[in-house]
Amino acid sequence: MAGPLFTFGGLASGLDTNSIIQQLLAIERQPRARLELQQARLDARKQALGQVEARVIAVRDALEALRSAATWAPVQTVTSSNAQTVSATLNGAAGPGGYQVNVTQLARAEQRTYSYSSPSSDSALTIGSWTTTVAAGTSADQLAAQINADANAPVYAVVVQGKLVLSSRTTGSGGAFTASASFLVEDTSAARPAQDAQFTVDGTSYVRQSNRVDDVIAGVVLELRATTPTTPVTITVSPPAVDRAAVKQRLRAFVDAYNQLVDLVRSDLSETPVKDPRTTADARKGALYADSGLRDMLDSLRRLIADPVAGLPTNRDELAEIGISTGAASGSGTPSPDAVAGKLRFDEAAFDAAFDADPQGVQRLLGALTGSGGVSQRLADALAAYAGPGAVLDQRQSGVDAELSFVRDRMTAIDRRLELREQQLRAQFTAMEQALAAVQSQGSWLQSQLNGLLGSQRS
Repeated sequence: MAGPLFTFGGLASGLDTNSIIQQLLAIERQPRARLELQQARLDARKQALGQVEARVIAVRDALEALRSAATWAPVQTVTSSNAQTVSATLNGAAGPGGYQVNVTQLARAEQRTYSYSSPSSDSALTIGSWTTTVAAGTSADQLAAQINADANAPVYAVVVQGKLVLSSRTTGSGGAFTASASFLVEDTSAARPAQDAQFTVDGTSYVRQSNRVDDVIAGVVLELRATTPTTPVTITVSPPAVDRAAVKQRLRAFVDAYNQLVDLVRSDLSETPVKDPRTTADARKGALYADSGLRDMLDSLRRLIADPVAGLPTNRDELAEIGISTGAASGSGTPSPDAVAGKLRFDEAAFDAAFDADPQGVQRLLGALTGSGGVSQRLADALAAYAGPGAVLDQRQSGVDAELSFVRDRMTAIDRRLELREQQLRAQFTAMEQALAAVQSQGSWLQSQLNGLLGSQRS
């Protein structure tokens, strides 16, 4: 509140006028205090509605992931009976079945060792079609670094006990090389010639320059790691099938998201508001207590989860039949608190049994087959009415925003009125003090005049 920069209250009257003004203003400020509590209550309601909407969106997203084509797309797997000898990965569709792989020789890179003497003048080093200039005085270590730094060089270089060791960057016979330079003398006894990989697949022999083989078994990449002198390695490619683990992961994510929504809404519905709040913390409590809209939403979702899906076989038309339910009764026959609350449980054993018996029926029930509808579709449709632009929760938050705007406008108006009222009160008390001061001054003058008259009469 604006006020005089300096105030000298009660100089004439002896009253604490500043305190009196503040007490009068405090009385007139009470409507604003009530508006502050109303603002806190509205803020809490908007925040709570936003949190509920976020949970609804999380459930909707989990449903989208559950019924997406990527979740249910048939996939294949490939395994090796001895991955330390031959490992395998898929790089496309592969023919299902087993493949027997025998490795008799691994591919390796050619390696040559040279005595090195630093050139006294600039000299050329030639390896195959590649040539580089070696400056006078270059050490063996410097030359190795020079070779390794050139991406076009056909070899890698290291210095071992003062000798220059060159290894082809390519395995197999295609990587064979010779190096010629005036400052190199080859140690032929240390030569390690290149060799190709030799192996068989189902009895057919193959020779490849690399230990990575991607053109023998269609859709499979073999990594030859060791020879197999006795027992062949079996590479097994599975038939295309839905990735059950991925489906279960998506189901668990949906159940978790749904239960988090239930927990949040039930907590909001049960939080009792303070009857006569005096603080903003009290005013924020119970913002959605017994909210009929949210209660109806939970009831609707619970029915959609429990009710059979029309048009599906009776043995595969309810989520409970694939292991998703509110849970069985406890040992005493009394439903568990989670079941009473409407929270879901995911029984993986029951799901596995249903999936083994009828994988397509499970997929259809969950709404992952085109045109099948299913539980996820009808739940997603119901949730769309609550979350998103223009949906119920969005509209309710917009309504709260409108109320907040009205409250803030009223608070601003009260602030302006209180500011003017303070100025008015200070002006009135100032005028009163001035009038009292004038009366006191006049009284003092009259008293002095009276005293003078009385004094003259005595004399």
